[in-house]
Amino acid sequence: MASFVLLFASCGKDSPKPSHDYMVLDQIEYVKEFPVSIDLPDKGQDTGFDIIGITHFQIFDSLLFVSLKGERNGFWQFYSMENRQLVGKMLGIGQGPNELPFQIYSENDYSIKKKNGELVATIFNSRRGEEYQLNISNTLENDLLDMKLIGSDISRRAVTVKETDGNAFLCREVSNTMTQQNRYLLIDGEKKVPDVLQKLNLAEVVEGEQIEDMNIISTSIRESHGIFLEVPIYLNYINLYSLDGKLSKTICPEKELSNISSILRNSDSLRKHTYTAVATFDAFFGVSFYNHTWTEQGMGLEKSSQIQLFDWSGKPLAAINVNRIVTSFDIYFARGELYLFSSSDDEFVKYDISDLLSQLNDIISQYNKL
Repeated sequence: MASFVLLFASCGKDSPKPSHDYMVLDQIEYVKEFPVSIDLPDKGQDTGFDIIGITHFQIFDSLLFVSLKGERNGFWQFYSMENRQLVGKMLGIGQGPNELPFQIYSENDYSIKKKNGELVATIFNSRRGEEYQLNISNTLENDLLDMKLIGSDISRRAVTVKETDGNAFLCREVSNTMTQQNRYLLIDGEKKVPDVLQKLNLAEVVEGEQIEDMNIISTSIRESHGIFLEVPIYLNYINLYSLDGKLSKTICPEKELSNISSILRNSDSLRKHTYTAVATFDAFFGVSFYNHTWTEQGMGLEKSSQIQLFDWSGKPLAAINVNRIVTSFDIYFARGELYLFSSSDDEFVKYDISDLLSQLNDIISQYNKL
C-alpha cells in the first residue's frame, strides 16, 4: 500500500497559487510515476473502418461516433462496432431550421451523454448564441432528426458551453480585452461564478499580443460524474474540479508547472504542444500528453505521445507510451481494445489492452482501500 502513496506529491508552501501567470487551483499534485507503464507496438491493428476525413471519434457501447471534415450533410456519422457498417448520419450546414452554420467537431461545442438509456447530444451554435439538444438514439431509430432548441441567451463571445445538472450551462467566454477567458454558470439567463471558477479566471495573457496567444489559456473541457476536467493546449497540467469546490486540484506530470509568461516569450512554433486528446470513462479518465513543439512535429522529429490514465480523484493509474501523435482515443470495453487516431498520419488503429484493464481494476480497488 505504501508504494501507492509515493506515486504523487502535494504542493509545498512555495508552489504557485491561482494568479494571472498560473491557471491552477489551490491543491497541486505532481505525479512522480504511474503504477503501470506499458509501451505499445509501433504498428497497431487496422480497425477495419474505411472512413475518410475523421476529425474526432468516440465509442458509445456498440456505436462508433465520428465527426468528419469536408461533409456538408451528415458530418456526424455512426457505425456499428460489430459489423463496421454505417448506422446513420446527421447534421448539415445551412441556414434552415436545425441546420448549423459550420461543422461541429470541437468538443467545446458539444457533449454526448447517455440520458435515461438514450444517447443525447447538446450542441452550441456560437454564431447565434443558441444551445440545442439532439436525441441521437431517436434520430438513428426513426431516420428523422430529433433536435430542439434549449437555450438562446448565450453570449456569442462564448468559446465553450457545457450543459450541467440542474438546467445550467458552464460557459467560458473571451474577455473584451482579449486577455482572459472567463468561466461562469448560466442559470435561467443569470450568470454566477463559483469560487473554483474565479480562481481559473485569474489567468491572462499580455494585452495586444497575437490572437494565437489566447490558446495558452484555452482548454478542452469534459464533464462526468459532476466533475469537470480541463485539459490545456500548452500548459503542462490539468485541472479537475466540481462546481461546489469539494474537488479542486491541479495535476502535473512533470516536476515543475509551466507558467503563462514563459510560454509567451516563445514564438508559437517553439511552444510545447502539451495535451492533444482527452477521454472519459466510468471509473477513470485519460489524457494524451505529447509535450513537443510544432516545429518538432512539422519536421517529423518527434511523434511520441503518452496516454495518461487517472481515477476520478486524480490519482495516477497507468501510462501508455505510443509511437505516434494521438489526437483522439477511446476504449472499446466489450473487447478490451484501445482505439487511437492520429490526424497527422491519418491512422486509425487499435490495440488489445485487456490485461491492462484488469490491472486498472485492481489498482482502483487498492486506492479505494487507502
